Amino acid sequence: MATQAGIIQLSCPGAAPPVQPTGFYVSLTNWANPVQAGAAVIWDDVRHDAGQNFDATSGAFVAPQDGFYNFNVGYSDNKRGAFWILIDGERANFMIDNLAFQDSSHATLGFNINLKAGQMVQVASYEACSVYGNYQNSNGILTRSFFSGGMMY
Repeated sequence: MATQAGIIQLSCPGAAPPVQPTGFYVSLTNWANPVQAGAAVIWDDVRHDAGQNFDATSGAFVAPQDGFYNFNVGYSDNKRGAFWILIDGERANFMIDNLAFQDSSHATLGFNINLKAGQMVQVASYEACSVYGNYQNSNGILTRSFFSGGMMY
C-alpha cells in the first residue's frame, strides 16, 4: 500500500486487469432506407463511444477484451419490427419480433452475452425494410431506433 497526497493505492497480486471503458450509444437521425434482409443496420449518429469500440462503417461494436457484455436495441421500422443480433456476422440466438402498429412497428431487446476480445456485435434486419430514425407516427408517437451497450465485467 502506498499513499500519495491523501490517496491510498492498493495492489492485489493476481487481480484481474481493469475493465476498459466500453459504453456506447448509437442511433439513426433519419431513415435507413432500405435495409436489406439480413443486412446490418449502419447507425449514423454515434452519440457516445467510450473506448472507441464502435465501428460506424460496419455498424458493429467490437469487444476490446474478454468479458460479459450488456446490449440494448430499440428498433422501429415499416414492416414487422423484427431483427436479429449478429455475432461475427452470424445470427445469434437473439431475435425480437413485434406485430405492426398501424403505420410502423416497434421492438426492443436487452441481452447479456459473454464475448471474446475482437468479436463483433451488430443488429440486422429480419426482412427488407426502412428503419426509422427520429420518427413520429400517425398516432403522435415519437420513436428512435438505437443500439447501446458496454462491458459489465
